[in-house]
Amino acid sequence: MPNEIKEDIKNDLLSEKSEKKGAFLSNPQDDKHYIISKNKENELEAKLLKTKHKVIGGTFELFDLKDESDGTRRIMDLIPLIIDFFKGGNVFIVDEMERSLHPNLIYDLFDFFLSKCDNINSQFIVASHESTLLTQKLFYVKDEIWFAVKDKQE
Repeated sequence: MPNEIKEDIKNDLLSEKSEKKGAFLSNPQDDKHYIISKNKENELEAKLLKTKHKVIGGTFELFDLKDESDGTRRIMDLIPLIIDFFKGGNVFIVDEMERSLHPNLIYDLFDFFLSKCDNINSQFIVASHESTLLTQKLFYVKDEIWFAVKDKQE
């Protein structure tokens, strides 16, 4: 990771004005995911994110996120977005949010957001090809769904 990005993260997290308690970083070079947070001494710590699975015999084994399915990694990528959404005051633009996720899972995720967002001042703008989302059970206000059609002039 470039040093200037490391410094930006460090300055942002250690700033007294910062409301952030940590950061979630994905490193494409080594396909690892890290959680960076402040410790009790107000220093930054980076912890490698792993998943835990029950294996034969009832014991547990740790896995790197790169060993998980695309859908599991996609959910992990969305977790910081979900947390920031509920803090309020944010606008998120997500292309193909349903990528690598089961249609029932993405439907339930949207249902969850819509059921919990009445007093949240955040907004999702999502481009999707998932037709199961086009139901009045989820979206019932006219301007919640917009269709875009590409033509030769656009």
